Order: sequence, then structure tokens, then C-alpha cells
Amino acid sequence: VDAPAGGLACGPAHQTLLFTAPTVATRRAQVRNLYRRIITVGRDYPLGLDYVRQRAKAEFAKRKDIHDNLELKRAINYGRYMVKEMVGIIQLKKYRAIRSRYREPEPPSQKITSPPPEQPPA
Repeated sequence: VDAPAGGLACGPAHQTLLFTAPTVATRRAQVRNLYRRIITVGRDYPLGLDYVRQRAKAEFAKRKDIHDNLELKRAINYGRYMVKEMVGIIQLKKYRAIRSRYREPEPPSQKITSPPPEQPPA
């Protein structure tokens, strides 16, 4: 099949190349990049980098025997979701810290007492 003027081949032989599953090396690189991203984001996590590293290692070890391409893709997507959740928690922590620094102090509360009892007329 000759390539059309645009340079992309459209024949059936070339369609299989366009829709092949990612290779093992590609998935391995995605997993490695996910771990790096978790550690990088974990530096600012409220519970500390050690906590994030322990959790990440445990989660990665739990899923180390996954070889099915679809299951591996799901695990990577779950990891990306968790990174987004961590980023959200970090942003909330920073927002609360900034808000507490620039908030006006509340006026001292006055103790509310009950009115004095009425005196009967004499």
C-alpha cells in the first residue's frame, strides 16, 4: 500500500502498528515514573516523606506480580489517582496555613450572663 500525500499509510498492514499494546518496557517506564512522582509529591505531604515512601513500597510490592496488560494499566491509573489526591491534601494544608497567618484575630468573647432577677414591687 502506497502512502497518501499526507505521508500516513492507511492500509490494513499499517493499522496493526497503530493499535498495538504498549510494550513491557513502556509499562516499566510508566511504573518507574509513577514511583518517582509519588516520592516527589510526598516531600510536601503532611505526614512526611517516610510515611509516603513506606506506603508506596507496600503498594508496589503488593502489585509486583501483575503481568496482565489491562491490570497493569488499572494499577498505574490508580497510582495516578492517588498522586492527585496527595496533591489535593497538600494544597489544602498550604491553604489552611496561609489562611491562619493572614486571618484577623477574633475579638475576645464576652461572657454572657443572665439578666439579674426582677425585684417584685414593694
